[in-house]
Amino acid sequence: MASNRVAALAKDDILRAAASFRPSRKLQKWIVIIDGKEFPARPLLLHAAGVAPNDPTNSHQAVAKLQDLGFKTRYVAESSESGTSLEIKASAGDQFSKELEWLEINRETYTGQWVALQGDRLLAAGPDARDVFVKVRDVFPPPLVVRVEDAGLPFAGW
Repeated sequence: MASNRVAALAKDDILRAAASFRPSRKLQKWIVIIDGKEFPARPLLLHAAGVAPNDPTNSHQAVAKLQDLGFKTRYVAESSESGTSLEIKASAGDQFSKELEWLEINRETYTGQWVALQGDRLLAAGPDARDVFVKVRDVFPPPLVVRVEDAGLPFAGW
């Protein structure tokens, strides 16, 4: 059951909270979209209500409350690690279109390196994935981090 403070929230409370909200963890599975920005649904709602993270309000209750207030929400499916190649599911649609365009244009320059991209902006690059992730850990929404591979087909042997 959602707490009383959460139940009493109004749309203006959420908008005010979004202006000052800084997520402390990775993006959650349920997100809310406010002014074109993505926020983790439950943490934002709890921040708006001024309650602790262990509040009994669960993610589904948070999403329902946000939808009732007129906000658009969506479920972000977990992505699987696939080694060094980038897999983008068809359901992602145009979500990474600018990043993919940047990769095609700059592939030769960054082949073999890890890059962090947000739209057509390079945020960080380097040979070590951990270093790139550390450089962008506080960026919100989280950028796309991927190892740039050669566009040619891999050699498979004779």
